[in-house]
Amino acid sequence: MKQNTAMRLGVGILASTLILSTGAAYADDAPITQADIYKAMSTPTTLTLWSWASFITPEIAEFEQKYPAIKVDLVNVGQTQAEYTKISNAVMSGTGGPDLAMMDYLELPEFVLTGALQDLTPYGVAANKDDYTSSSWQSVTVGGQVVGVPQNTAPLVFFYRSDVFSDAGVAVPTTWADFLDAAATIKAKTGAAIINIDPGNADAILGMLRQIRAKPFTYDGKKTVGVDLSNGKVKQVADLLTKLIQSGEAATDPSLVDDWYQSFVRKKYVGWVAGASGQNNLINTLPTQTGLWRVAPLPQWSATDNVDGSTGGSATVILKASQHKIAAYELSQFLFHDEKIVAEGANKAFPTVKAVLNSESFLAAQSPYFGNQLANKLYADVAKTVNPDFEYLPFMSFVNATFNTTVGQAMTSKADLFPAFKDWEAQIKEYASQQGFTVK
Repeated sequence: MKQNTAMRLGVGILASTLILSTGAAYADDAPITQADIYKAMSTPTTLTLWSWASFITPEIAEFEQKYPAIKVDLVNVGQTQAEYTKISNAVMSGTGGPDLAMMDYLELPEFVLTGALQDLTPYGVAANKDDYTSSSWQSVTVGGQVVGVPQNTAPLVFFYRSDVFSDAGVAVPTTWADFLDAAATIKAKTGAAIINIDPGNADAILGMLRQIRAKPFTYDGKKTVGVDLSNGKVKQVADLLTKLIQSGEAATDPSLVDDWYQSFVRKKYVGWVAGASGQNNLINTLPTQTGLWRVAPLPQWSATDNVDGSTGGSATVILKASQHKIAAYELSQFLFHDEKIVAEGANKAFPTVKAVLNSESFLAAQSPYFGNQLANKLYADVAKTVNPDFEYLPFMSFVNATFNTTVGQAMTSKADLFPAFKDWEAQIKEYASQQGFTVK
């Protein structure tokens, strides 16, 4: 997965050298005053925002109405990796980039390393810290800098076919031990696997490591990284997945393709561990299954635990090369901090603003797809429990690519996964050292 950018780090390090050597040209760390803001927002300006979230168009129109001097050019240059490659190229060439961009949390450290992202601290962003879920705020904080405005998040949940669970007489598991028991019963009574685990997707696995507080990675925002994929908590996750896969109680098919969706219809597998936004995949692709599905919190490692993982989410960042940083910051605040505006799009992307998550209109919304379950309330509850103590490395493209050839390959061959986690760790450490990082 993401192999097309696995080589981007080499470009990133070169870009870092270029930016740091000419850093004075981008110096912009003085506190912003109200006079600065007034001048910026009354000066005719066109802001360029790269984002694949086209649903924010109505909110952008509201921003332009509020600030008639500012026009916003929303451009979709490609989703995730396609956009990141274009940003890297713009940083290298010194031209052609946007003022703002949508960016996955896991990509932020790499662009911090290259010096491409503006630290938003001078703009007063720290005053908003308590307005966001703690995990999303931590995700935009890299090496002591706040380099993005949280846009959305993806707390892990368990989607499941309630009709199959009912027919098998299985209660929704609340612990991972219960999950193993439920998987065995469902397999014996229906022949179905309880879940599918995609061997080419590290996100859900990292989310499980986040839930168990394994802390696989650390990054200081400069040139020191930590990698630990061989500790006891990692082994607990590896052993659980090994049992599920080797017993046939979990399948290992590529996800988010037509055969994967149809496998839910055929009851090849009857559950899915995914971020809350995964509901949109089910609702939009399997509309005929309305009423058959339910959603539950992720099982806990202990009955006394109340902690969740996450498959990440995204932020809006401001490029250091932007000539309109103040206006860009005001746009980011309008779209992803203003409670009214965030609430307007809350049904399209899972929000990070606590006031929206706590609002009656959000919590009371029933979901017909999930049998009129209060799905938003469940998502909001688990979002507040996502472990905030989690970091990404500044070369996650390589991390994800080598997951496929180590842990992913072991999944496909039904091998013991823990040795594969160790191999994954060794390859990441070797790569980090080769790239000049100090490895803890």
